[in-house]
Amino acid sequence: MVGKSRAMTSIIETLQRVSHTMSNVLICGESGTGKEVLARALHYNGITRDKPFIAVNCGGLTDNLVESELFGYRRGAFTGAEADRCGYFEAADGGTLFLDEIGDFPPASQPVLLRAIEQKAVTRVGDNRPRPVNIRIMVATNRDLEKAIEQGEFREDLYFRLNVIRFTLPPLRERPEDIPLLVEHFVRKYNEELKCDCPGFSPEALKAMCAHRWRGNIRELENVVERALIFATAQMVTLEDLSIAAGPATLAPTASLDLRKATQAFEKQHIVKVLTSHGGNKVDTAAVLGIGLSSLYRKMEELGISKTLGETARAG
Repeated sequence: MVGKSRAMTSIIETLQRVSHTMSNVLICGESGTGKEVLARALHYNGITRDKPFIAVNCGGLTDNLVESELFGYRRGAFTGAEADRCGYFEAADGGTLFLDEIGDFPPASQPVLLRAIEQKAVTRVGDNRPRPVNIRIMVATNRDLEKAIEQGEFREDLYFRLNVIRFTLPPLRERPEDIPLLVEHFVRKYNEELKCDCPGFSPEALKAMCAHRWRGNIRELENVVERALIFATAQMVTLEDLSIAAGPATLAPTASLDLRKATQAFEKQHIVKVLTSHGGNKVDTAAVLGIGLSSLYRKMEELGISKTLGETARAG
């Protein structure tokens, strides 16, 4: 968990206080705010650290698959059941079952989930023997569950069973003071993954990052940092690199590029794209661009593009 804002400090403190319990947890927040990161932090920093963490996307569950996926099945229970199989509940025994996007859980199957949570036992499809399980249920959602209850799309009793400990992750636009820390974190991550040595973002680029609204939250910011490191080619990320990686919407309102710089930015973006798509092969890249090999090398040097960019991006 990365952040120094008051909201994130409070969340981290609460996480530390409840990490020793097996109580059910509800995590709310917009898409991209880090709900699964929080769930994993709670799991791996508490009494379940040595036990399984099983993550399930509820949006991928359908009524006819819920029981067999969650509770498992016996051989011959249905066509295609060629061997006994445990479900997610049994796989997570002793640890955490993380149900992502719980608001999308099929309404018709919600009573089945509620019964398993209350009884702390599951019965495999085609079997009649309950199997006890000791797990902590964590769920996450970007939906307003209270509104879903009013609309008859989510069971109120299931909501109360899940909402024992509640975390609400704020959107990134409400905690801009955390953005520099997140940028630094992702620069370290992608320096390692992309095998490059970028020292970070220039003050102007970092200011633009802090001014952006980040509708995709941390997920969007991470993607921008990764692309910026590719375009910066082991140099400090500048405002121009950032405009290539994220588009003009990420720039601060006062930022601007003159025609020459804008042309260079486009050339750099296009050459990097072609290089990457051809695995760093300079001969193929020059042919696609319609220029000579020596001209390509000259352009790369002029625009600050690493001679090994294609191989670096591909290796990452």
